[in-house]
Amino acid sequence: MRNEKLICIFNFFDKSRLRKFDHKNDEINSPGFYIVHLFSEYEMIQLKQIENVISTKQVVTNSDINLIGPFDSLDELNKTSYQICEQRNAISVNVISLESFNSSVINVIKRTDLIEHLCQMGEVFKNVNSDLKQGIFDKFFN
Repeated sequence: MRNEKLICIFNFFDKSRLRKFDHKNDEINSPGFYIVHLFSEYEMIQLKQIENVISTKQVVTNSDINLIGPFDSLDELNKTSYQICEQRNAISVNVISLESFNSSVINVIKRTDLIEHLCQMGEVFKNVNSDLKQGIFDKFFN
């Protein structure tokens, strides 16, 4: 298993911004915080991989994106992000606003630099239960 760090991008959506998404259930029009993107240093996280963690949330879908939510508060979103981190046995999860993510994308040219930059942004939640313990040098330099 890899030493995986997760990155969770979120945004707040009100009813008018949610109307652009194709969905059948009117209850999904609930305003709140939504997970916009969820990925690791290596791959995008697929909904099937986390469905047991997000089972109480709705997925708002259109042809371009899946939104997971709504979360009534950032605290609730952070807890779910951490649960996904635990489920994947990742080292940590960084929870970053869409606005911060977009400014990072504009300012960074290389993909590897972007991932490194994102891993230093936002709220960082370290998985204390991770089987992937950091080495002694990682502890000194992180």
